[in-house]
Amino acid sequence: MIASSLQNVSAPRPGSSLRNGMTSSISLASAAVALVLVSNTFAAITQPWRRTTTTLTGTSGTFSNAHYGYVNDLTVRASAVGDVQTEFFAYKANFQNVSAAVTIGDATLNFGAAAFDPVDSLYKSPYSLTFGGSNLTSTWRFAYEGGVVAGATPGDASFISQTQVMRNGQLHWALVFAGGGSGGVSQGGTFTSTVVMAGEWSRLGTGAGSVELSYNSAYYTIASDFLYDGANTTFAVNTNAYVTTPDGEGNNPTIQMTLIGDVVPSPGAVALMCLAGVVGARRRRG
Repeated sequence: MIASSLQNVSAPRPGSSLRNGMTSSISLASAAVALVLVSNTFAAITQPWRRTTTTLTGTSGTFSNAHYGYVNDLTVRASAVGDVQTEFFAYKANFQNVSAAVTIGDATLNFGAAAFDPVDSLYKSPYSLTFGGSNLTSTWRFAYEGGVVAGATPGDASFISQTQVMRNGQLHWALVFAGGGSGGVSQGGTFTSTVVMAGEWSRLGTGAGSVELSYNSAYYTIASDFLYDGANTTFAVNTNAYVTTPDGEGNNPTIQMTLIGDVVPSPGAVALMCLAGVVGARRRRG
């Protein structure tokens, strides 16, 4: 699939607005990865584009085998050859197969291995992007994978967590997604976040096979509103608005949704099913 980490695999971190391209804070997802601009060695560096795509797979009615793949494309613009962007990614947990590489442009990316920082209780990967040649715009890709965390608080250790919710008097399995990322908009760029879910989740509601969307940012434009193509359902938003908030993350363009799965059998029903299995086995042996 893909290699990557994040907030929503990274914990959102307080940040400051961009001052001459020198400082900023970017949370890559609602929970697990924070991308933080530590310093810009030379002239101003801007981030005109940031695209995030999260793919949820194995989204069955119980979600016990759900996984996600996270890809983040960051387009960075320098003002002179030799400009350096120095930052670090911070991960909470549940990230696998991390990868990072320049995909477009003449730039060199040095991406460090993740090391645990006991002060912030995060794993951090420092990196630097150095521009060369005459191409002052470069795009690099950060990616990783992760799996569902049963019973976890959404955004704590994973983008997605399996839980149970009561809807219309019935207990359902549910997959809670709190991700998409934030940041970059404060640097004058456009942020686009896309979630692709395996299967059909195009029906809003509270019954099995439906999705509940708790996203409520007035700064988003919905680009794909739970469109089902016969195999996957896609939801996407974008924004280029920025409003300062106390946490410094602006409008924090993070998508939140809950997929409503199968009805959870009651303890009595489970006992009856087990008893039926035992009786059936005895009959077969007889």
